[in-house]
Amino acid sequence: EHQNAEDVIRAMEKMRMEEVSGIAMVPLDEESVKREIDRFVEEFRIPVVTFTSDVEDTKRLCFVGQNGVQCGRAAAGLMGELTGGKGKVAVISGYSTNTSHGEEGVCEAIAGEGKAGQVKMVANDFMGRNYELMREGFIHFLIGQDARIQGYEPVMILFRLLFNGEKPEREKIFTEIYIRNEYTIPEGRH
Repeated sequence: EHQNAEDVIRAMEKMRMEEVSGIAMVPLDEESVKREIDRFVEEFRIPVVTFTSDVEDTKRLCFVGQNGVQCGRAAAGLMGELTGGKGKVAVISGYSTNTSHGEEGVCEAIAGEGKAGQVKMVANDFMGRNYELMREGFIHFLIGQDARIQGYEPVMILFRLLFNGEKPEREKIFTEIYIRNEYTIPEGRH
């Protein structure tokens, strides 16, 4: 089940009532959530670190996650290599609360049109059925991010701030981008 803005705000309020000293969160890009982040930082003096998804126009302490611009450049470069710089390219973009499983839907449409193997695809994330779809020849490259750092570093940033008074060195802490193809799928992955 995916969350909406009201769910996020309710969770933040519950944490405030439990007297947390900091919050690490994957925010929704909704005005009500942005206002709540600002209120927590300014009114309640509770630092907020965002990860995976960012809301730049807030008072959040910092963001930890993938550099979307760099990821887009990588996807464009890989697509250029796949197509030899010729052909039609479609860009399909999603967001974390999207429940459509876009890659699967696109692959079903390609198969339904009898174009399997002819249409080239670059997709994001090492999750879901993406490795399986790569083995089946639908996805040619997967671009992923360091999920471990995205989960670990926000907590450590808050720890260092709250216990040592150390602020993060930068407002945006980008994780490394990884690119995989059919030859680099980790063993034991579906």
